[in-house]
Amino acid sequence: MQWVVLGTGEPSYQQALEELAAAYPTKVAVRMAFSDAIAHRIEAGSDMFLMPSRYEPCGLNQLYSLKYGTVPIVHETGGLADTIVDFTGMRLAMERAMDFSSGVSLRGSAGNRTARLEVFTHHPDQWGRLVECGMRQDWSWSRSGSAIREPLRTARRKLRPVRRAGEQESRESSRSGEAKRKPEA
Repeated sequence: MQWVVLGTGEPSYQQALEELAAAYPTKVAVRMAFSDAIAHRIEAGSDMFLMPSRYEPCGLNQLYSLKYGTVPIVHETGGLADTIVDFTGMRLAMERAMDFSSGVSLRGSAGNRTARLEVFTHHPDQWGRLVECGMRQDWSWSRSGSAIREPLRTARRKLRPVRRAGEQESRESSRSGEAKRKPEA
């Protein structure tokens, strides 16, 4: 197993990661900087992408991971909880599994984390199906736009009769007001 870390954060974590990289140079690579291009290369070339966000209002990296065939491992929060479902055999059979969501806490039991990683190491057929399932997910604007288009059209159709009736009343009252305000000759 190898770890690649890119980005900055709390100084104590940065120092600990740099020490790990120095102690295990063939297993841990650390770059304390930001580079969008390198981030995408790392993500596309990885088997798993760890995203331990405590707070994530939207999150794009888990979506990039899915498209790249990289299984995102996320903390269930914000946009991550909205886009990633936990891996179970049943969900995989239904082609709904996309990752190993860490559930409520990143500090899940060691046995639970180990069982999830066994799919990667001992069940390559399931792992392959999980990767393919993630790659088939459609989070494009065209999909989300079409998903909301029809409810908006329905709402518009329901509002038109009310608005037209209101517009008609408004026109009639303004006409009667005009008649009352006609200057006398």
